[in-house]
Amino acid sequence: MGGVRPLAPAEAALAEATVRQQRQLAEQAQRKVAVLERALAEIELEEAAALADVAVAGQRQAEEQAAAEAAAAAARQQQRAALLTGLRSQHQQQAAEGQRRVQKLEAEAVRQAKAREAAAAAARAAAEQQAAAENAARSAQEQQQREVAAKSAADAQTADAAAQAAAQRKKEAAHAKAAQAAAQASGVRIGASAAAWEKQCGDALAAAQASVKPFVDDRAMRDKKRAIDKFVTLNVQQISATLEQIRLKAQALVGFVGQQHGFQRTYALLTLANKLVSQCEVQVTRLHSFAFPLAEVAVAVMAAHPDFVPLLAARLHQVCPLSVPKYFAFKSGQGQDAEDVYLRQLGYKISTDEDTGQISRESTDEFVGRQAGYLMLYAAAMQSGNPQNPHGLQHAWTLLARLLNALPANRVTATAVDAVLKVVGWRMNTAYRRQFTKLLQYIDTKFLPALGTANDPDARAVYTRIQTYLRTQQYRSPPEGRDMPQFDSSSYDRA
Repeated sequence: MGGVRPLAPAEAALAEATVRQQRQLAEQAQRKVAVLERALAEIELEEAAALADVAVAGQRQAEEQAAAEAAAAAARQQQRAALLTGLRSQHQQQAAEGQRRVQKLEAEAVRQAKAREAAAAAARAAAEQQAAAENAARSAQEQQQREVAAKSAADAQTADAAAQAAAQRKKEAAHAKAAQAAAQASGVRIGASAAAWEKQCGDALAAAQASVKPFVDDRAMRDKKRAIDKFVTLNVQQISATLEQIRLKAQALVGFVGQQHGFQRTYALLTLANKLVSQCEVQVTRLHSFAFPLAEVAVAVMAAHPDFVPLLAARLHQVCPLSVPKYFAFKSGQGQDAEDVYLRQLGYKISTDEDTGQISRESTDEFVGRQAGYLMLYAAAMQSGNPQNPHGLQHAWTLLARLLNALPANRVTATAVDAVLKVVGWRMNTAYRRQFTKLLQYIDTKFLPALGTANDPDARAVYTRIQTYLRTQQYRSPPEGRDMPQFDSSSYDRA
């Protein structure tokens, strides 16, 4: 076989000529189209200018006609007003003369009536004065008796209230000390008030879970349960960092929970708490600024449904003991699985493969990153500027104080201090000023030196982050992600 025959020179030349001719024809056509388009554009401009001139002339003519009509109307009104003024003046003069005559007659009659009434009034005044004096004496005596009785009742009520308050404070203090003692006996570092707060939230969560168990187990309620799960999950996943989207999702969730009753309402609140906590692990751990939109929605639900506060706090306590805060000390002699038990107490994720039995543990880097996400959501909720926030900035101060006072200085606790401080620092500096400055000085002079001597080489990074935060005064500016736009600008770009 000879293969493909090459083109003869004449064929190649003909092909090139054909291409050139086609190109020239296309260029000529394009030039003619461009000339035609320019001519059309000029015609359209001329027509638009002519229409504009006509419109201006019409507008001017209408204005002139309106001005002429207004002037004519004003002249007619002025003429009518002058005529009415003349007539009114004539009638007023006649009426004034008649009024003066009537007044003279009335004045004479009044003087005579007053003279007759004066004598009778003097007699009545004397009698009334005497009666008033007697009534005043009786009223003063009765008022004095009522005041004595009221004072005695108020003193008794105040004493009862003070006794009840003192008894309640003693009871709460006893519970707090008992919780702290039990925790310390098991190797837990926790403050007394923190232990009481953890117990309060834990009891609320346990009661809520027990109340919804019949609903969860009832197969007849499966569709209602699925509807609640779907609505809450969808709205939480659709939260984005714009004020408009936060408002929409907060209204949707607040309204939805408000429409539920009994155990279905409690189940909706529990589901929402679980979804918010899971979003920390999915999104906040990867993008810290996402804590703010999540927190604003959570605070809106807290404000409308205050019993949501302990449920969300208790779920955070379960997955992040540092949110209490509390810290577990390692105790030897717990058997072969002592280390795994200890890590689970701290909040590490440890799982066992059902098929192979192999145990997998998350790394410390993964653990502290996840814990920081939980704490950032909690801190963002506490620093929210929502005026109806039932769990506000004072709770963030309490959390920081407990972290610094009750827990040892190491990488894990320092990560908690770093996460909370970076989220709430700006609001605290704005609200507390000098007291916040003293707290920062404590971190700089007490906490950081203790962290530096903790014999933990992995703590160096968080030590540097906190030190940089203090040295560069990052608390003087809002944290990244707190100031969110009203709308997503990309929506305008797409439009």
